[in-house]
Amino acid sequence: MKDDYKTKIQLINELAQLRQKITELEKSEADYKQLSKYVNTTKDLIRDVDGKPIEIAGSWFDITDRRHAEEELKEREKELEIKTKNLEEMNAALNVLLKKREEDKAELEEKVLLNIKQLIEPYVLKLKQ
Repeated sequence: MKDDYKTKIQLINELAQLRQKITELEKSEADYKQLSKYVNTTKDLIRDVDGKPIEIAGSWFDITDRRHAEEELKEREKELEIKTKNLEEMNAALNVLLKKREEDKAELEEKVLLNIKQLIEPYVLKLKQ
């Protein structure tokens, strides 16, 4: 409760110094059930004819649902970043495996051709003679 009082005094001082209204102030408050809510509030310091502050007027809107949606969106973005990183790593590993397989295939082709030359070519040459 002391923190709430200090916040209100600080707001009054800020309004008095700025001499204009504060808009788009978002803060967390507890409702009557002690549940945390987020509100967007606009405050204006009302002055008398001498310029002396006499009251604060304002309005507030409950933006709890929006804030929860923003938090959920941030969590999903983090999940997507992790999944993207995992897919990039998996793609890199698959590319390495694919390159290795292509190298192995080329090596096998060379060995088969060499075997044909060494084992079959002598018989073909004998048949030609």
